[in-house]
Amino acid sequence: MPKKTLLVVLSGIGDGLVEGRETSLQRAAKPTLDIIAKNGYSGLVENNLPNPSTELSLFSLLGYNSEYPGDGLVEALSVHPNLIEGDVLVRANFCTVREQIGEVAQGEFEPRLVVEEPWAGREKEGLIELSKSIENMLIDGVKVEFHKTLGYRGFVLIRNIDVKPNITDTYSETVGSPVKIVKPTAQDSGSVRTAATLNKWLLEVWKLLKDHPANRNRRYPANFLLLKGASTPIPFPPFYQKTGLKGNMVSGLPSPKGLAKLLGMNVTEVHGANASTDTNLRDKTLAALDGLRLHNFSILHISGFDRCSHERNPNLKRAFIEKVDNEVFRRIMEYINLKTTNLVVVSDHCTPVQTGVHEAGKFPFAIAGAGIKPNSVSSFNENSCKAGPLVSIENFMEEILKFSG
Repeated sequence: MPKKTLLVVLSGIGDGLVEGRETSLQRAAKPTLDIIAKNGYSGLVENNLPNPSTELSLFSLLGYNSEYPGDGLVEALSVHPNLIEGDVLVRANFCTVREQIGEVAQGEFEPRLVVEEPWAGREKEGLIELSKSIENMLIDGVKVEFHKTLGYRGFVLIRNIDVKPNITDTYSETVGSPVKIVKPTAQDSGSVRTAATLNKWLLEVWKLLKDHPANRNRRYPANFLLLKGASTPIPFPPFYQKTGLKGNMVSGLPSPKGLAKLLGMNVTEVHGANASTDTNLRDKTLAALDGLRLHNFSILHISGFDRCSHERNPNLKRAFIEKVDNEVFRRIMEYINLKTTNLVVVSDHCTPVQTGVHEAGKFPFAIAGAGIKPNSVSSFNENSCKAGPLVSIENFMEEILKFSG
C-alpha cells in the first residue's frame, strides 16, 4: 500500500548559499530537524523562478509547471466561495504613499504618489475600518469591491460584462519609487475599460484613505493600495487527478489556502493561525497530522520565517527556527508513524535575512520514512545539504512521489 505523506513547507527559511556567509539555519539550534536530515534522504532544492513569490513557488513545488493562474485569483479563493466566470481579481496590498510636489511623468498618477512603505508597516491597527470605507464603489457604471484577507493583504473584485484581466501591476517594493498607473496589455475594450476603471478607483481610494480617522494612530498610514496579479477564474487540473494523492492544506497565509482550493484540495482552518511568528503552531501541527486520517497528502505551511526575513531581523529568525524545531518537529516525531507515512521537509523560496526580499537560490530538503536510505547529510542547513542531491523545484514533486511507493 502506498505511503501517506506529511509535507512541511518552511516558507522563506533559507538565506541562500553565499560563500563565507553563515545562514540562519546554521546559527539556530534545531536538534530535531538535524536528526530528520541525518536519517533521511536530504539535499538541496533550487528555485530559479524569475519571480519566486510564495504563491508561484508553492505552485511549482506541487508539480504544476503550467502557466500560473495569478495572485488575484489565488488570494480571492482563500476567502471568497462565489467567484464566477468573467470576474476580474487583483491582489491588493495596503501601503503608505506620500504626495510629491513636482512634474508628473508619463505613466504616473496625478497627484504624483511615491511609495514610502510598501506594506504600511505591517501594522494591523485600523485596517478593518479602512477596508470598510472602500469595500464597495461604482466607477463609471462598473462595480469595484475590495475584500480584506489577512493583515495588509486583500484583493479587488470587478464583476462586469466587459472587463478583462489583461493589465499591468502597480506593485513596487522600492521605497521612493513613483506609483505607476494601470495600463492595458491588450487593446480589447474589456482590458482598456478595466485599466481605466482601476485608475479612477485608486484615486478615489487615495482621497478616502489619506485623511481617514483610522490612520491617525498608525505609524505608517495605510493610505493607498498596490495592485498585482490580475486574473480570472479558470478550471485547473485537480491535484488528485495529477498525482493520485488526496490533499489537505493547513496554513495561516491566505494564498496557500487559495491555491489548495484551486487544485481541489481540502483546507483545514485553524484558530490563531496568522502567518506570523506568534501563529498557533501547536494546533496547526495537530491539524496537519489529523489531516492524514482522511487524506494521503497533508501540507503544513509555516510562514513566520519569511516575516522575520522581510523585517531583516536575524535574531528573530533564529529564535523562530528554534521554536518551530521544538514545537512542531518534536511533536511530529512523537505522533507520526514513519512506517506508513513519509515526512518531507522543504522550503519554497529563499528570503535572505540580509536582504529581506524573495530571491532565487538553493535551500535544504529532507525526506524521512521507513525504508528510505540516509545519505551523507548531517544537518538541516544549506551547507551541510550540499552533500546530497540538487533537485530543481519543478521536479521536487517527482521526488516525493518516488518515495511514496
